[in-house]
Amino acid sequence: MNPSVWPRYSHTIVAVLIMGAFVAMAVSAWYLIKNRHKEFAMKTMKLGAVVGIVVSCVMLVTAHSSAVTVAEEQPTKLAMMEGMYDSEVPPLYAFGWVDEENQKVITPFSIPGGTSFLATGTWDTEYEGLNQLAASAEYGALDPETAPVNFVFQTYHIMVAMYGLIMITAILAVVFSLRGGRIRSMRWLQKLLLVSPLFPFIAIQVGWITAEVGRQPWVVYPSTSGPDGVSLLTNNAISQSVSAPELLLTLALFAAVYVGWARVISGFIKRGPVGDAAPAAGSADDATAAVKEGE
Repeated sequence: MNPSVWPRYSHTIVAVLIMGAFVAMAVSAWYLIKNRHKEFAMKTMKLGAVVGIVVSCVMLVTAHSSAVTVAEEQPTKLAMMEGMYDSEVPPLYAFGWVDEENQKVITPFSIPGGTSFLATGTWDTEYEGLNQLAASAEYGALDPETAPVNFVFQTYHIMVAMYGLIMITAILAVVFSLRGGRIRSMRWLQKLLLVSPLFPFIAIQVGWITAEVGRQPWVVYPSTSGPDGVSLLTNNAISQSVSAPELLLTLALFAAVYVGWARVISGFIKRGPVGDAAPAAGSADDATAAVKEGE
């Protein structure tokens, strides 16, 4: 029950709820484009849109909680996420590039103190940069010269950009599915929703990369709230019981399960919604259906 559990858990659960909502809207959009199961598609679209916008708003809360946790528990990760080599009040970047050789962020636009506000609610909180953190005893294993700063910076900001697309798409889906079902005739929005699961999918993947690469060079981070001296460098985290072939086999089995899952789900989608079970042979309902078919 370390301080990271609930912020991380809630952030992950909300992310997969967003993913589920967008998959539901994508399936509905596919039916609308194919002119199939329109009633079912509209019901599912409305449900997916409402769930999507609600959990996307909740994501702001969990994201803030995660930012606070990172700032308090993993200061080197926060510094890499924002390209901070020296102590400063961190601005908020929409995009940019980290010049690792000269240790600065190149960007045409930033909000002064923006990251400070996200992490603490104030615009003037100063955070230590990578150079200052590396000079401390606790984080002395970090080498700012070789740290993957730009990589972490880019993956983090791609995640933020994907969230922007998620919110825009969710708002469009809510507005045009609940207001008289105008989405029925909006082909451009249907096509956007068809590919929209890519937005949360990419956000989840780059968010995971940010979390794991950002903790380097530790696989067990020296948490400020944990026991003193408890940490494990990545190059020392070599398993004595799991061999490389076993690891490759595990990954191959995971891939096989995912391929099988994709085939099953795509089969369900192509088949469409399933109604009540067919009436038994010889029943009155069966006879009625036969008459209607003859007509």
